[in-house]
Amino acid sequence: MLDIVKIPQAELFALLAAIGFAAGLNLYATVAVLGLLARFGHLPLPPGLQLLEGWPVIVASTALFVLEFFADKIPADIVFDMVYNPLETVLVKHAKEQGKTVVPGLDMFIEQAVRQFEIWTGETAPRSVMQKAALEALSGNGHAAPPSR
Repeated sequence: MLDIVKIPQAELFALLAAIGFAAGLNLYATVAVLGLLARFGHLPLPPGLQLLEGWPVIVASTALFVLEFFADKIPADIVFDMVYNPLETVLVKHAKEQGKTVVPGLDMFIEQAVRQFEIWTGETAPRSVMQKAALEALSGNGHAAPPSR
């Protein structure tokens, strides 16, 4: 087979290592690596796979790999969510799973309301009344109260 492919043994080992590494990551990475290797003449592909060396396939598979790789990773220690309906969004759920400090949307909403009240009236805002009213309004939409912290 080495005579047919005409790739030196050391180069073939490096190519197989790169392809194996990419295959361990995911399909998009594998397609991108195979496409790039073929595009730059390092790996001849059989006729049925030559479409992998086209730029549209290389760009799309690379973009999908990057998107999938970073989709569930939150690159921050503190997460501020602005959405309060539902009370626990996918962002908040993932952040908690990753051990991040989370300020949920309802807390952000209440703090904005408290500050606005205090600016406009010059008085201390009834924080607990505001929170109770918000929770009651949200529970009317079928949302349960947030878990206690």
